Amino acid sequence: MSTPESGSTAWWGPFDADRGVIADREVAVVGFDATAELHAQNLRDSGVDVRVGAPEGSEEAHAAQAEGFFTLSVLDAVTDSEVVVLGTEHLTEVASALTDDHVVVLTSAAAGRALRSSVVRHRGVILLVEVLGEPVATRQAYVDGRGAPAVVAVVARGSAAGHDLAGTLTARRTPSAPDARGDQQQRLAVAYADVVGATRAAAIGVDALDWAAAADFADTRVTPVLEAVLAAGRDALVAQGFDPVVADLAVLHRLQSEFDRLTEQGARPSVAAPHRDALAAVTGPAPRSRARRTAPLEDDAQAAARHARLGEAFGGSR
Repeated sequence: MSTPESGSTAWWGPFDADRGVIADREVAVVGFDATAELHAQNLRDSGVDVRVGAPEGSEEAHAAQAEGFFTLSVLDAVTDSEVVVLGTEHLTEVASALTDDHVVVLTSAAAGRALRSSVVRHRGVILLVEVLGEPVATRQAYVDGRGAPAVVAVVARGSAAGHDLAGTLTARRTPSAPDARGDQQQRLAVAYADVVGATRAAAIGVDALDWAAAADFADTRVTPVLEAVLAAGRDALVAQGFDPVVADLAVLHRLQSEFDRLTEQGARPSVAAPHRDALAAVTGPAPRSRARRTAPLEDDAQAAARHARLGEAFGGSR
C-alpha cells in the first residue's frame, strides 16, 4: 500500500499488518452482543486465542457457549487475558479486574464514551477498532473471504509506571508499509484490525477524539433527521393511496441506490451548499475538527477522488 500524502487519511491493507503482535496474545471479548460476537468469531477464525467474558448463567454466556466459545465470568476472563475487547456493557465488572498492563480495544466510539463515564480508570494502552457496518452482514463478509472496513486509532498510549509495552508487542516481522512501522501501539491497532478482517477492505486511521465527535453528531443529529425524512416520504405515499409495501420499496430502494453512489464518490459539497444553513438549523451545529480545523471545504472533484478509495474499501476483497 502506498504511503498516504501528508495530511491525508492513512489506510492499511492486509500486507501492512504485523499479525505477530496480536496472534499469540490471549484475548478476552467482554459480553456477547452482536458486535462482541462479530469480534469474537472473526478473532477465533483468524487463529487468535479468544475467550468470552459474560455473567454466569446469563443469556450472553449461553449464546457464547452455544457458539463453542470458552466462556468465563467477566472478572476471570479479564484476569486471564492480555488484551481486553470492550463494548458499552459490563464495565462495572471489568473495573475490578482490569490493570494498566492490559491492552484495551474499544469496539466503537460509543464504547469510548461509556468507558470515560464508567468507574474504570485505565492508564494503559487503549485502542479503537470500530468495524463499519451491521454486525451480521460484516460477519458474513468475513466468512465469504471479504471484509468490512474499520476505523482505527490509538486512544491512549499508556502511562502506567513500569508498563513494558516493548515486551508486550514484540514484532515478528517488519510491516511493508511505512505508516504501519509507526509506534508499537499503532502497529497493534492495525494488527487487531487485520485479525478481525477489516484490512481486507481497509483499516482507516482516524484521530480518536475527532471520530468520537463526528460519530456522536451522526448518531444523535444526522441519523434521526434521515429517519424522519424517510418516514415522512413513506407516509406521504401511503396517504395518497400507494400500497405500503410499494412505498417502502420506493423510498428505501432509492436510498440504497444513492448510498451506493455515496460510498464511491462521497457526499457532494455543492449539493449541500444551497441548503447548508437550513440543514444546520435542523441538525444543529456540527462539532469542530480537532485535527483539521483549518482544512478548506473540498470541491466535487476533490471529494470524488478522496472517496473513490472509500468505495473500494466498502466493496472489500472479492
